[in-house]
Amino acid sequence: MIIYILFILLSIMTNILITYFSNIYDKWYLILIMIILIPITFILYVILYLFLITFFSLFINKKEPKKPNKFTNFLIKETSYLFIKLLNIKVIQNSNIELPKEKALIVSNHKSNLDPLIICAYIKKFPIIAVTKPENLYKPIYGKYVTKSGYIKIDRDDDIKAANAIKEASVLLKNNLANVLIFPEGKRNFNDGLLDFHHGSFKIATRYKSPTIVISLKYNKRFSFKTIFKKTIVTLNIIKVFDSNDYNGPRTNEISEKAYNLIKESLED
Repeated sequence: MIIYILFILLSIMTNILITYFSNIYDKWYLILIMIILIPITFILYVILYLFLITFFSLFINKKEPKKPNKFTNFLIKETSYLFIKLLNIKVIQNSNIELPKEKALIVSNHKSNLDPLIICAYIKKFPIIAVTKPENLYKPIYGKYVTKSGYIKIDRDDDIKAANAIKEASVLLKNNLANVLIFPEGKRNFNDGLLDFHHGSFKIATRYKSPTIVISLKYNKRFSFKTIFKKTIVTLNIIKVFDSNDYNGPRTNEISEKAYNLIKESLED
């Protein structure tokens, strides 16, 4: 949000200077010129920004860091917000639940590639480290930033590697280093309803009794670049926060089932 607002202000200021030094500030068509030039200037600032983060990616070490890098995580958060705005997506936050002060596990349903961007941009928790499929860490530009930020790769086809990823994520919470985002369905669900949850996802929080934030994402339509001029509306609902008291008694699979039912009910409303 910071970079988005900054670019808007810079666009306005740039055009004020242009009109002033062009001696057209007293003309009747000034407003029309500003309406046309401000969006163009904004896009130019965005292009410059994308060029800069692409250039800086050339100097990012591919080696996985020992702890999350807050600066690259900040850039991911800000760039996510910027892309959401440019893609004509309106996010409606529908919750009055107070988020925990300590670092937490964040779980959500998974409908689109936009889901991580929306959660990183709109959830007021920082930093957020996602548990993601390995190939995402090797994508051009994006892969370098998420690797440097400390994103955790998980191979669900390899039980040992998956268990190590869960353990690595839980240590982040134990040491209060970062919030952890995971989609318990394991992959995008293109159909209505929910896929079965991987109960092991919740061990990230239950291992050390860290809070779990349960979220549902509801789209008014499937996002497509073909319909980008028609606004996509996403309702982000923070349904519940499980705290340490909720872990006294229930097993991990029972916590998982509770979260599953809460998200399912939210999507059906």
